[in-house]
Amino acid sequence: MNIVFWQSIVSPHMAPLAQALAKRGCRVTYVSRQLMSDERKLSGWRAQSIEPARLVLAASLGQMLSILGTLPADSIHICQGLRSNGPISHIQRVLRRTGARHWAILETIDDHGLIGWLKRLEYRRLCSRHFRSGGRVLAIGDRTSDWLQARGMKERCIVPFCYFLPDVQIPKLSLGVAVPRSVRIAFAGRLIDLKRVEDVILAVAAIPTEVGRPELWIMGDGPAAPRLKKLAAALLPDRVRWFGMIDQQTVPTLLAQVDCLALPSRHDGWGAVVSEALLVGTPAICTDHCGAAIAVRQSGLGGVYPVGDVNKLTLLLSSIVASGALSEGRRQDLRRWASCLTVEAGAAYLEEVLSNGRHSSYLPNAPCGVSVSSVRRFESIG
Repeated sequence: MNIVFWQSIVSPHMAPLAQALAKRGCRVTYVSRQLMSDERKLSGWRAQSIEPARLVLAASLGQMLSILGTLPADSIHICQGLRSNGPISHIQRVLRRTGARHWAILETIDDHGLIGWLKRLEYRRLCSRHFRSGGRVLAIGDRTSDWLQARGMKERCIVPFCYFLPDVQIPKLSLGVAVPRSVRIAFAGRLIDLKRVEDVILAVAAIPTEVGRPELWIMGDGPAAPRLKKLAAALLPDRVRWFGMIDQQTVPTLLAQVDCLALPSRHDGWGAVVSEALLVGTPAICTDHCGAAIAVRQSGLGGVYPVGDVNKLTLLLSSIVASGALSEGRRQDLRRWASCLTVEAGAAYLEEVLSNGRHSSYLPNAPCGVSVSSVRRFESIG
């Protein structure tokens, strides 16, 4: 099977999947406009090797068209998004015109406000065009499949998906509870308004003293840092540890030393840090506007709450704190469940999806319950 990824950067969320598919015997080409964007570098991302998949850098449309002309006619193309992707959008037009097998991989769309209303109109047009040309969609996120159907995309053209990440081996010293300590809550990501990090600070400060006095670890940097540090100094003196920007490779090791990850974002297409936390056995709490909410619900731990509802976040965090620091046994149980989020599971799922024909209604059992029809609903605490 010939598979071609068309991406803007060598994303640590997609490149490992391409690599895993190649290791399974697929012939994989990963076409990228650049190794890494400046914005992602600020978040601690770095480009990585994807061998035995073939990486081809093509900054211009001309270069991409030249590459397209060399690819086998039976290739299956997986393109980033459906709009505003520069040369990749032109490649999608060529694929539609030539009748090539093509998929779009799409996260949950942020459709707040007037701009969101305009996006809904535009995606109705794009979904109709994509469907008419035989295209299908890998829909990443808790509500993405339903959102696309509301825009007119046929259900049979949508395959639920998520970001699958490499499994990690954490030193045993960072797992388990060696000595009594305070419960640790963590946030990891850019310190920007979109992430609503102040909600976590407010919620931790509101946890009753008799429940506990957890520490808060904040990993990341950004323009909101001065404001957040001022708020934390007033509400949580000596209880917040600031790590600043850290390398992406270091994040799992730190997440394995906390008892819960909190992701309070107003919007996250998926929220890969949730997957990173679950893979090291750390429960997660996120908003209902994070695509990874589906994985949090499936894990049976942590919780999902309405974005901006600090009272509900406080209740969820209070439950975590009341349970005490995680034991190694509880972490290992969650790690075993989270194996469904690894690139190995994702590659097996995607290969089975792609091998069953352009218009087949068959879908294999999706890892981690990303199939909407098989979601087990967990009630949030509180």
